[in-house]
Amino acid sequence: MNKWVKYGISASILAGFVYLLYWTSIPPSEATVEDLQENQQKKDEEQKAAAEERKRRPIPINPEGMYLIHHLFKGYDKTKKMKPMRSPIASNLPKSSTNAFPNIYMLMGNGSYFSYDDADELMGFIEMGNVAFICSEDIGYSLRSLLFWGDEFADQYSECMDVNFPHDSLELFPDYHWFYSHENGDTYADYWHFWNLEGLKYRDYSVISAAKVCGDTVGLLHPVCLRVNIGKGQLFLHSETLMFTNRILMDENQGLNYAERIMSHLPRGNIYWHELNGKNSHRYLAKKGAEESAQGEGGGSGSYGKRRASPLQFILNSTALRWALYLVLLGLLFYIIFQSKRRRKIIPAAEKRVNSSVEFADTVSQLYYQERRHDKIIKHQEVVFMDFIRNTYYMTTVKADEQFVTGLSRKSGIDPEGIMQIFKAFDYARGNKDINDAFLIKLQKNLDEFYKNCN
Repeated sequence: MNKWVKYGISASILAGFVYLLYWTSIPPSEATVEDLQENQQKKDEEQKAAAEERKRRPIPINPEGMYLIHHLFKGYDKTKKMKPMRSPIASNLPKSSTNAFPNIYMLMGNGSYFSYDDADELMGFIEMGNVAFICSEDIGYSLRSLLFWGDEFADQYSECMDVNFPHDSLELFPDYHWFYSHENGDTYADYWHFWNLEGLKYRDYSVISAAKVCGDTVGLLHPVCLRVNIGKGQLFLHSETLMFTNRILMDENQGLNYAERIMSHLPRGNIYWHELNGKNSHRYLAKKGAEESAQGEGGGSGSYGKRRASPLQFILNSTALRWALYLVLLGLLFYIIFQSKRRRKIIPAAEKRVNSSVEFADTVSQLYYQERRHDKIIKHQEVVFMDFIRNTYYMTTVKADEQFVTGLSRKSGIDPEGIMQIFKAFDYARGNKDINDAFLIKLQKNLDEFYKNCN
């Protein structure tokens, strides 16, 4: 474009801008000022009345519902996909995953009430390597008879309890304090639900969270959340539904921290959320009408059915903001006219990255081998081996004792003596830097034998 053409365009735009400034700067008449003041007064009164109306309205999300925990799981980084489902389980809960991750059945409500067919299908679903998480105050007779000898709960009568995690890395400081209280704030004693471990039919379990009831001088821990290994899968049981309600998660207490620690025990997978299961369980999801009233018509939030003004309308109603917008648009137009031409040479396309992971590993191994630091090579082998156990068999690798070796042998199908030789070699290499070639070769053969023959 010729520079004189650019100058002509700029002069025309500047003249139009000056004319617009002059036209909008004409002072209004006295009648116009009175009308503007009257309109502003009416608008202020309407806004004040609307604010008072919003204060009188109830919270649109049900405080005793599970809307927030549902959306926490939906946005959780371990959640590959999330789908709603309903009974019957046999036709709506797939046992086989459509990707490389297990399916996770999720139920939260004050009652489950499975039919006998649903209970059998759920157990088969877990045994095939999937995961189920049930948070309910009543799991129903059909499922209870498959999991427990007799009652599923060993309730304790007390005014309060302190909940925490037995694992040190998950411990809450201070303990998560719970108590029963009336609407006036007075506390009272009632029954707390704890799982009956003595009546549990499956002995391969671990306690995720436990509680001490107030007034117990002995300090016995009562299980609140369990993880039960059934077949190739896992079943999580949580006894207190109240801990995941909207009111608790919105509180400034430790509710959200507790929920996140419970969620961290679940593997990556595809969540199937069981909706509307059990008595009064419709309370445990935010109702559609409540969500719509919270969003308002047209997608706003908090307007309770009244369409909100757009941001552009808000800017144009203010003189200062309106002129700021005009200046921004004018500057953008000048930039497009004078600065849009490319001034630098075209940057050549970057070369494709080459995957050199194998070459890097070969270089590092050669370096360790030349330095005769076999202990460092064994340390890397141990890290890879422990990660394989955690991701393949969902086992914690904190301590490789006899019980751990027995469980790993049962899941992998490898002889316990072979597994024990691998862990003994790892222990020996931690405190010994002078390791010969024969020791390293023998350990590598044992690891290769494990990887080739494990289930």
